[in-house]
Amino acid sequence: MARDDSRLIKGLMQKSPRGRWFYINAIGVLVAACSACSALLLKLAMKIFHVVFFDILLDLISFSVGGFNVAYLILPVIGALIVSPILTRWAESAKGGGVGALMESFTYKRADVPARVWPLRLFGAAVTIGSGGSGGPEGPVIQAGGTVGALFGSLLHFTPNEKRILIACGASAGISAFFDAPLGGSILIMELLIPSFEFFITIPIMIAGVVGGIIGGLVIEPGFALATISYPATYSIAEYGIFILFGSIIGLLGFCWIKFFLLAQKGLDRLKLHPALLPIIGAALTGLIIMFVPGMGIEADGEAGIEHVITSGFLGVSLCLLGLLKMLATTATVGSGGSGGLLAPGLYMGCMFGGGVASLLDLLFPGNIQSIDIFFVLGMGTFFSAASQEPIGIMILIIELADNAGLILPLMTTTIVSFSLVWLLSRGQLIYTTRQEIKRMPIRTDTITMYLNTSVSGYIVRDVEPFRPEQRVSEIRESFARQSLPAVPVLQHGKAIGVITAGDLAKVAPEASPVTTVAAVMTINFPSIMSFTKIQDALDRMVELGTDWLVLLHPGDQHAYFGLFVHEQFMHKMRMADFI
Repeated sequence: MARDDSRLIKGLMQKSPRGRWFYINAIGVLVAACSACSALLLKLAMKIFHVVFFDILLDLISFSVGGFNVAYLILPVIGALIVSPILTRWAESAKGGGVGALMESFTYKRADVPARVWPLRLFGAAVTIGSGGSGGPEGPVIQAGGTVGALFGSLLHFTPNEKRILIACGASAGISAFFDAPLGGSILIMELLIPSFEFFITIPIMIAGVVGGIIGGLVIEPGFALATISYPATYSIAEYGIFILFGSIIGLLGFCWIKFFLLAQKGLDRLKLHPALLPIIGAALTGLIIMFVPGMGIEADGEAGIEHVITSGFLGVSLCLLGLLKMLATTATVGSGGSGGLLAPGLYMGCMFGGGVASLLDLLFPGNIQSIDIFFVLGMGTFFSAASQEPIGIMILIIELADNAGLILPLMTTTIVSFSLVWLLSRGQLIYTTRQEIKRMPIRTDTITMYLNTSVSGYIVRDVEPFRPEQRVSEIRESFARQSLPAVPVLQHGKAIGVITAGDLAKVAPEASPVTTVAAVMTINFPSIMSFTKIQDALDRMVELGTDWLVLLHPGDQHAYFGLFVHEQFMHKMRMADFI
């Protein structure tokens, strides 16, 4: 009976789209449970390392210079000395924020993520954040959850696009569990990884968010308790004008963070130091900042600093200084390759900038602001929506954390303004993917949407000069060199019968070139796809075959030549493109 059931299930998976969809949902639940447990594990490990570093080591190594405790400088350096050599050697993608690396694998590497990233990412983040490095746990949780999804997809031989759904399920469950915000976490991941609300894609990710939220609600204490703030029930027209101005200012600050983060990474790369040294240098700079302002949330994810500012009623334009210091510390930690996320530090910056800018606006427009406290929360959502270009997910996440419907209209107003402004200024560039920009593998606001929905036919190489099989090798050498292509098609009556590569020409001695035909040396078995193939599927095919070019064929005739798709030329177009 068990064998018959197994055959029935296997047949259902192979023949029924509905069966396949339910199968993906079932595996997505397993991925979600594992990912949520990863979030719990990271939370526990962070607490343990925080105790080790700040409750034990801090007292042992404390000494003062000019009234400042130098131990605050040393602790992050010790953490970097532990983590950086390990990650540099075994999991380079586990360094930095994590989300960009996951998006890179998701987009350009056929959704393949090495399994070792999962434990090393959790370990690296726990030590880095626990020792005081300025980073958040959310990026590591998203990357670890995505790695779990990729692992399940590989073990069960899922297609690349099915693996992408599982990666999103893992990431959704992780972020939902950590924040105890299943709706915001799910939509944030869909907005980030699979910007689609198709039923087939949305439901597994939402189910994963529910699973993560259940586990998170039972086990993990949510951070950033924003429900203590009193939110007005209604707002005046004048206040909405202030919200628009506030959103513009905070949006500009978010744009500045993107550019500063990118320039800092480029500057560190120019130092030409060993990759393992950069996080240690970044940790030293972070520790130096913490030494001057201890206890204000510059260290770790900044949650303690947010709680302190909100509960103490601390106001003033000087709050912006804390936001700038956190920006510098986070750039030093994560931008140098330290293992930590950007979301929690971004919320801290937004909170401080929000309070500081609101204090200034209250001076400029006295009597028009009912409550400055709400601008702490508005700043959190507005700032990170601008920097991450995820307005919907961040809005819902903040509303879930605040647990107050009175926040909806002002947050929508400020977020729409900041997102739109930064989208125009940055051309869709994200804080998450600055490293991918440097690596010349751009991932911007709608890159994934475009790759999933756009045909490869619009990105063929123009002005290719194909060869004929009867031509002599001596006739084509100059043309091949001039075209600077990895392969040139060989056509006969409009049909692709082979390609010529540099390797093919190298096989022919110069003296034999005048008597050797193209047909004699061309490669007959060449990688090809139909011209209607989506860009994402074409990129996946390249990774699968280990090639950087594909011959496009007409859908009506599988041998009729349509064009040539070359990875490097396509990426050049993407880098130069102004995404819409």
